Formats: sequence, C-alpha cells, structure tokens
Amino acid sequence: MDESKGLLSVTIDFDRSHLFFPRIVIGILILLLLIIGITNLIKYKKRGNLKESVRAIRFFEENYDKVKLFGTIGLLVVYFWSMDHLGRLFPNQGLGFLIASIPYMFVQAMLFVGKDNVKKHLVAISVTSVLTPLFSWILFGKLFFITLP
Repeated sequence: MDESKGLLSVTIDFDRSHLFFPRIVIGILILLLLIIGITNLIKYKKRGNLKESVRAIRFFEENYDKVKLFGTIGLLVVYFWSMDHLGRLFPNQGLGFLIASIPYMFVQAMLFVGKDNVKKHLVAISVTSVLTPLFSWILFGKLFFITLP
C-alpha cells in the first residue's frame, strides 16, 4: 500500500493551488449578487409597476463623491501594479505586498478621512497603515507560509 495516499495525507497541485481561493470568492460574490437581485426584484414587484421601478434604478446616487470613487479605483490600479513590480524585485519574500500595502493603506485612509479631519486622525492612520500590513505579512507569509505577491 502506498502510504503517500493515506487518509491523513494531503497532496497539493502547486500549478493550480493559487486558483482555489479566488474561485471561492467569485462563487460567494455571484451568490450575493443573486440574493441582492432577487430581494430587490421582490421589493420592486411589491411597489406595483415592475418596469417603472426597474427603470428608476440608478447605479450612482445623485451628488456622489467622484473623488473618492475614482481615487479608490486609481489607487487600486497603482497598488496592484506596484505590488507586482516590487514582488519581482524581491521574489518569493512577500515584500511586494508589504512595501506596496503601507503607502496604499495610508493614502486610501487619507482619501476617505477628508481634509477637515486629517490632523485629528493622522497618527491613527499612520500606525494602522504600518501595523496592519506588517501583521498580515508576518502571520500569512512567515507563520503560515502562504505565498504573498
């Protein structure tokens, strides 16, 4: 009997293992989309005229904050791009994640805190922007040996 295929053994296909978690997330997102869609459809049907209710749906509310929306999208693009390039400079160490996450979290938090509250929250944002990625890097990359970008 081959002991490598026993009940307590685990085999990992490293060529495909990185696809496992994203598939779970995509499946959950699709399920949540269906739940939201069905509950809204029921709500619109209860209102009476389904066609007019569906036409009245807007993706963006009036007077939405364009700076926060497009700033977040831009920051995400820069974050993923910089994580990739820094990861190539320091391969297999997770430093791309660590080095890119600190400024990303700082700028993202500053974008959402607003101009009026910067001085009030600067210390908390700075500490959180450093400690959260560092904790994640140590926990996942060093303790659990999970590959980080």
